[in-house]
Amino acid sequence: MEPGADPVRTDDVMDPSRELGAIDTPLVLAVMAAKDPFEGMSLAASVRMMPNAREEMIVGAIVGIVGEVSKHEIVQETCDTAMREEFNPRIVTTLRHKAIDHISNVRQIALTDLVERVRLLSESRVVDEEFVDEVFNLAFSCDLRTDTFRDMLVKILLSNKVRARVKLLVIDRLHLLPMQLRLELVTKINALGDATDSAFIKREIEFTLKERGLIPPTLHVPRRPGQSQKLSAILPSSKGIQPPSGPSGPVPWHEVLLRDKYANYATAS
Repeated sequence: MEPGADPVRTDDVMDPSRELGAIDTPLVLAVMAAKDPFEGMSLAASVRMMPNAREEMIVGAIVGIVGEVSKHEIVQETCDTAMREEFNPRIVTTLRHKAIDHISNVRQIALTDLVERVRLLSESRVVDEEFVDEVFNLAFSCDLRTDTFRDMLVKILLSNKVRARVKLLVIDRLHLLPMQLRLELVTKINALGDATDSAFIKREIEFTLKERGLIPPTLHVPRRPGQSQKLSAILPSSKGIQPPSGPSGPVPWHEVLLRDKYANYATAS
């Protein structure tokens, strides 16, 4: 995939005719199958490996390991069945069709729940952190396209019917988004005018990214008349919070934003 491309989606992985480039290797698929926190992608990655497992013993062994370490019951059962049937092509095809149906059902249920929760937010309901976390989880479970997910978050952040406290909870979770999605969200927010509401959102995003060691240089926050000092001089202190570092020192914020989404979950499970 090209740098900055839309993150790979479950449908892409489930389609055997779809070219996935470097992702389409047993080792990468195994990591996706074993570590992805959402069962749809985990299931899709495990099923994609199976056609080659009959001829390549190492791939078959990897599928077996995935079945043992995955936290998703459906993935465990699918891998166990494939192993037990020695990756019989007919069985693998059946498992693939069952996986497609399962993913579709899970996605539809998640979408229904997501729409209901967003509706509650638009009614100025007071919600807690767990509620906002579930909105994010449902959006990931729906496997929303990057532009759809981005536009949903922008509408929540700019709606005058959503409470300010809820908006802050959303902003506080931006670091959990896939890198390309976060970059597009920041870019779209940055393109807004300097109205009071959008200025508040921009300022809070900048505060949050600073605390995470990610300060987008393009984020423009309007200044009050006569305010000449740099915004960085009046931002809350980030003492004790270290920016991401690489072998040659701090990693530029845009490189962090464009990393694969799995970096977000490296220590989550």
